Order: sequence, then structure tokens, then C-alpha cells
Amino acid sequence: MLQEPDRTRPTALFSVMCYNVLCDKYATRQLYGYCPSWALNWDYRKKAIIQEILSCNADIISLQEVETEQYYSFFLVELKERGYNGFFSPKSRARTIFTLVQKHTVEFNQLAMANSEGSEAMLNRVMTKDNIGVAVLLELRKELIEISSGKPHLGTEKQLILVANAHMHWDPEYSDVKLVQTMMFLSEVKNIIDKASRSLQSSVLGEFGTIPLVLCADLNSLPDSGVVEYLSTGGVETNHKDFKELRYNESLTNFSCNGKNGTTNGRITHGFKLKSAYESGLMPYTNYTFDFKGIIDYIFYSKPQLNTLGILGPLDHHWLVENNISGCPHPLIPSDHFSLFAQLELLLPLLPQVNGVHLPGRR
Repeated sequence: MLQEPDRTRPTALFSVMCYNVLCDKYATRQLYGYCPSWALNWDYRKKAIIQEILSCNADIISLQEVETEQYYSFFLVELKERGYNGFFSPKSRARTIFTLVQKHTVEFNQLAMANSEGSEAMLNRVMTKDNIGVAVLLELRKELIEISSGKPHLGTEKQLILVANAHMHWDPEYSDVKLVQTMMFLSEVKNIIDKASRSLQSSVLGEFGTIPLVLCADLNSLPDSGVVEYLSTGGVETNHKDFKELRYNESLTNFSCNGKNGTTNGRITHGFKLKSAYESGLMPYTNYTFDFKGIIDYIFYSKPQLNTLGILGPLDHHWLVENNISGCPHPLIPSDHFSLFAQLELLLPLLPQVNGVHLPGRR
């Protein structure tokens, strides 16, 4: 069900898809013995995957587990035909309602090495994992701005949004690594936003004072994990159980919004007000295999600039039962993950008022 957009001010509506497509090298009978080999074959699966992507018709598509060859020979070709432009860094694509302004790759192992501060856990556990995140700074095309409110908007100024896409380490035994990777990524995202915000006039940022963020990720972490607690509440304790009592403290202060010299009060924090597009209970699982079924994929967005107007819900459980689908991939479902899709509303800054008179933005 779709909510009505805010009619009291100018807004822009856009949609986001987050989808782990299951890369070919992992789609083996050893891992997915319940799926016939012909249905694991990439040439078979890719048709259903692109159909799933195109049927959503999202403005922004964030994909995980895309192999380099598949990206250039398949995804790039198919999506470019339909008006998408994108950024690939062996692991996000946005259609032309946005203009690509900047592209960033965040390598977690390099960050771990640079910020180890003598922590063996940082060097031996985090640095050895090759996960990455990507972030793109997008500019909203002016014709997308919905001025249904009759309120003036800073129409001559650019409206930027940062979209970040990440895939965290998979192993359940490494909850500490996932949490550290998430902290490193958000710290880098904050640096990118802060730098981009400084280049804009304060009038462009409006009353919010910053560039909004959309974060799409396969976090490989359940809703009760330290990773999700950190993202949704703004921080975690330095002695959180997911750190497994390993010595990370000194290195983690580098990634706190309090900064290296700030007081952490035993908490590592970030400066964003993030909210999940999927409220708890709306999606029973995003990863659906024979052995494991749970929520590990997420779309987060920053408040108060962004709101959710609607989401795509889960597959009908009765349909899964009727078709004897006890795990995915399956001849009818091409990945072991279900895609997430959210319709978001971006609140745009208003012109400043003096005694009821609207003033033009500073030049």
C-alpha cells in the first residue's frame, strides 16, 4: 500500500531496489543440492534475474554478488538499454532521473590496515576479508521535483543524494568483522557527505543541513544483531557481545562520529538518523535457503529528509508451500535472496521567508 506524499512542501519521489543476485561461482550443487543443476546455471538464472529487476522498474538499483564478466557482458548491456547509468566496483545503478556526480569505492581491508592501532583482531580478522562498499553521489534532475504544494523551492540549486551499497562478510562466526565493516563503511560515507556538503551553499542544504543518504546492503546480519542495532539506533557499546571480547576499542574510536579525540562514553556512534524502509515483521525473510531463512538484506534511509511511501512485500507463503519451495534458488526463483523495493519521498528545502516574503537563495 502506498502512502500519499507530503503535499505541504516540494518533494521528489523515487524508488530503490536492493537485490543480491547470487553470483555464478557460488551457485553450486555443493551449496544448493536441493536445486537441479540446470536451474543453477547462469544462462538460465540470468533471464529471471533481469526480469525481476526490470519488473520493479526502480529508479535506483543496488545489486550485490555481481561478477565482473556478468556486469559488463550482461547487466550493463541490459540496463543501459533501459536508460540506466551505473557504477561497478567488483561488487549500484541509477536511472537517468539522477545524474551521477561522484563515485567512491570503500575497501574495508585497506581501512582496517590503516586504522589497526595495534589491534591484532583488526589485522587478523577484518583485514583478511575482501568485502567492499560503493557509494555514488547523485544529483536529482530538476524536472523530477514535484511542486504540488504551491510552495516555492530552491529550483535553481542542485539537489544531491548519496546512495551507498555494501555486502558484508558472510560467516556467522565473524559477527565482530561485520560490525567493524559496517562502522568503517558508515564512517567513510559520512566523510563523503561532509565533503560534498561543504561544497554546497547552505541554502541548498536547507533546514536539514546535510545531504540525504540511502543505504542498501546485504549485511549478512539478523535484525537483533549489533550491526542492525548500530545502524538503527545510532551506535553500540564498545563491549557489545558481537565484538566477542576481542580488542578493537582503540581502533574503533577512529570510526565514531565523536572522532578520535572525542569522548566515546563507551559507545561507538554515527551521526545519521537512519530508518529501515521495512518495519519489523513486514518481511519474514530476505534470504531463503533450505538450511537458513532470515532477514539479512536492508534498505536504510536518513531522516528527516526521506520517508517511505511504500514497499514491495514478501512472496506469498502459501505459494511457496504449494510449489514445494523449501529453499532457493529454485527453478521458479533465481537467487537465494528476495529483492527489496521501496518507494521513497525526498523532502526538498524551501526558500527562506522574511515576514511572509520569500527570498531568493544566496548567490
